[in-house]
Amino acid sequence: VDMFRGSVPELASPAVTILLNGSFPVAIFFVLSGYVLTSGGWRAPKTPVVRQMIKRYPRLFIPILATVIVVFVLMALGLTRHAEALPVFGTTWWIRGTIFEPAIGDALGFASFWAFSGMATDQNYQPFLWTMTYELIGSLLVLGVCLCERGGKVIYLVLGALSVVLFVVLPLMSAFCFGARLTTAHEDRLLPDVGRIGRAHV
Repeated sequence: VDMFRGSVPELASPAVTILLNGSFPVAIFFVLSGYVLTSGGWRAPKTPVVRQMIKRYPRLFIPILATVIVVFVLMALGLTRHAEALPVFGTTWWIRGTIFEPAIGDALGFASFWAFSGMATDQNYQPFLWTMTYELIGSLLVLGVCLCERGGKVIYLVLGALSVVLFVVLPLMSAFCFGARLTTAHEDRLLPDVGRIGRAHV
């Protein structure tokens, strides 16, 4: 939607933006991430959970680094056409942020820090990695919840409060808490077993 907003103003309508700007499917993915990460650590030994938290950054960094290296090589060889695309798509933020002279040090800095920082940078080697800030922090958040599961009902209150606060401040981050809440409710039998209900109807 952002690419064609200037040439097709109708795409800027709220209904179209919600469905097509990418945030909605990303939110669904984050809910699934929160659910899967929590289901693997809830009511499970905590040493693997801590190990998973330690490994989270490297697991995200390696594919990010590979992507940034590919973009760096393409830019160094002059095979990108960001500047030429700018007049077509107008003042699109992500195109403007990719028009600069590449440098290997800057590329490594982007892959190791800026891609996770959530802060704007004038040298954005891969603007579509903006989700990595949420992915890193959100995953550590729900894995931390798994370490505190013995809090009983308190942990449900914490998750609920986090979901509300984050929904106001960082809506996409709240999706992780929502996914984690679904897992805790399911594992503690507070939700119906959908598979069992389906088998009963058969």
